Amino acid sequence: MKTLKVVICLSFLLLSLVGCSGQQTNPKEQGANQMNQFYKEMQEKATEILKENKNADILAHGYSIYMNAKHIEQMDNSNIKTGEKLFDIHLTYKKGEPFEQGMATKLPVGTEVYLPAEKQERPILIAVVNGKEEVYFEIFNPINNDSK
Repeated sequence: MKTLKVVICLSFLLLSLVGCSGQQTNPKEQGANQMNQFYKEMQEKATEILKENKNADILAHGYSIYMNAKHIEQMDNSNIKTGEKLFDIHLTYKKGEPFEQGMATKLPVGTEVYLPAEKQERPILIAVVNGKEEVYFEIFNPINNDSK
């Protein structure tokens, strides 16, 4: 009798484990879904920014959106120096198109974008346009979404 109870309990346990295992998502698939969600959030935020200000000077890198710091009053850019090159702008935004990584609204295609030489208080990038450095603040990042 005791053996029968143990067998029944183990059977229920096995069935519940087998039943739950189908609901688990492959970690790679789960990661891909999360990255797609981050990308979608970045695109939605860029669209929102451009609806509010069609002349916004923004760029996208990774899943973040950066805005030209000259439009943000409390920024002192004078001591920020370029560090390692990160990427080149490869697309210019056109109204109605989705905002993509490596895209900018005002920077020309081919503009080189750098990290700062020293760590800053908040994430920034530096675009070099005609030899002149322009600082861009991160204003949106869906991964640590505390929109600036």
